[in-house]
Amino acid sequence: RRVHGLGVVVSITAIPFERSKAAGALFALSASVVQIAHCHPFRSEFHNRLATAISSTTAAVLFGGTVETVWFRDIVVVGGLAVLSLIIVGGTVADFFRLGAESNEAEKAFAPTGKAFGSDVDDA
Repeated sequence: RRVHGLGVVVSITAIPFERSKAAGALFALSASVVQIAHCHPFRSEFHNRLATAISSTTAAVLFGGTVETVWFRDIVVVGGLAVLSLIIVGGTVADFFRLGAESNEAEKAFAPTGKAFGSDVDDA
């Protein structure tokens, strides 16, 4: 994942032409989407899907920024940024609920039962 971020940074800083910068960054983001979809770098499938959605939407925004028709470019970029914001906020909220549910399950699993060790054995 870090390599693809480095690819975006290098394409933005090292390439002198704007369209070439966008193409290089788009290539790096596309490689990131493929890598996430293929390797599943996160333990949770939820996080793998979230990372794929974020990278794909970011690539769409970047592509939209290269469109020459002003009204279409504005729609794609603003719409993509709105979708990206919803994905990030929605993913964060969903993750908090997911972690809370896992925490409750862990508490129930390790909660004291009220019995002392060995109390289920008859003393007679």
